[in-house]
Amino acid sequence: MNLLDETKGKIGFYTGIPIVIVPTTRIQNKTHKKKRINKKWAKRYGFTEYCHLKDGETLMFEDKLYMNERTLGQIRILDNIG
Repeated sequence: MNLLDETKGKIGFYTGIPIVIVPTTRIQNKTHKKKRINKKWAKRYGFTEYCHLKDGETLMFEDKLYMNERTLGQIRILDNIG
């Protein structure tokens, strides 16, 4: 998890709460122990993305607001910030 300095500017000032972006996790669908074959399997079988937080969902924990990037984009559009 990383704290973006650019969001700490206007949104942090607007809400007074630091915003932490929760990244999505990419997991390879099928893996092999050899690197050369694993690269080919990654290309063939692809990846699955897991979102830890749903779109539009926020979580407040220890005076920080956690959300994914798409939710932050929606907030910026609604508040005419970015």
